[in-house]
Amino acid sequence: MSNRHFCEMRGEVSMVMEHIIAAAAPWVLAATRLKHGHILPGRAVVLSLILGAAPWRCDAVQVIVATPTVQATAFTIAAGQPTFPNVQIPGLTVASGNSFTTNAQENSVGLSATITPQSLHQTNMANIQWLVDSNPSGGGDSGTPATPAAGSSTTLTISGAPAAAGGRGYRLSYRIRPTVQIQGGTAIDTTTITQDVTDRARQEYIDMNKNRLPGRAEFTSAGQSAQGHFTFAELNSGDFPAAIVVDALYNGLEEIRSIASPVAGLIVNGGYRNPRHNANILPAPGAPESQHIYGTAADLQLRDFNNDGVTDQADWTFLANAACTAGPGFIESFAQDNSHVHVDWGPTRTGGYTCP
Repeated sequence: MSNRHFCEMRGEVSMVMEHIIAAAAPWVLAATRLKHGHILPGRAVVLSLILGAAPWRCDAVQVIVATPTVQATAFTIAAGQPTFPNVQIPGLTVASGNSFTTNAQENSVGLSATITPQSLHQTNMANIQWLVDSNPSGGGDSGTPATPAAGSSTTLTISGAPAAAGGRGYRLSYRIRPTVQIQGGTAIDTTTITQDVTDRARQEYIDMNKNRLPGRAEFTSAGQSAQGHFTFAELNSGDFPAAIVVDALYNGLEEIRSIASPVAGLIVNGGYRNPRHNANILPAPGAPESQHIYGTAADLQLRDFNNDGVTDQADWTFLANAACTAGPGFIESFAQDNSHVHVDWGPTRTGGYTCP
């Protein structure tokens, strides 16, 4: 093989090696050859790779290398290197047991956080800061409570909720983020706390300034009268699956049914209403302290009880008199509303229908 052919072959081999080098090292930009003592243009570190040895003299292979650049990429920490800490919330402690309202006895939320690895917790736990704001996915503005005190265990006081005299139509919900700076970085965790359906309903009593805030235990989501003629679903006319239906209402309705319509039964037009729903009852804005919001009232539908072919005041009076036997606190008069008979087992009041 001639010297010329051998060098041409080595030139082709060198080209292959250059491609291998370029593929293996992302900082390799190009390769060029040294020809007749001249270096092709380009500023770089030159690595000379001489393929083989004499006796033939062939051109040296030149690889032009650019300065490496940093790229965002995934990485793993080698054994023995420190693990970057993280902060976690193992759980929240709510003063009311399950949820919260803005009521002064129900607005405390216990917060706690831990730092891992555990070796960093004791020395850094006092530096945990708490960021609390309205939950962006909560459905509405819940306001920004006062910042809880620093530390791994602290208390959040629910406050700063926007006024909602007409009811807000969404649950109060907050985003809670403990954060701590360690080893030049910031560790952070995120959780949320949101009112459950019962406290969403109860919050309306606070927002709309009702005379009494019913307790959580007063709300239920199921039930029926002893004889089974009236169910929770029938008596819940509110917006939520949780409602108040007192036993006196179940028992009173059974008593009225036994007198007025033991066979055909009675139809209840309206039972419990949450305050916001009640405010929209026509003529609006419904009675502010209606017994419907306390689960003691029902509106009974009229019909032709005396079978004379018409539904009139005589039928209304018949049904109202039947209601009188059940010991209610109040029955609206015919003049107050003649479209149905309102009866409730709330406080005894005057100004309504006078029982015979």
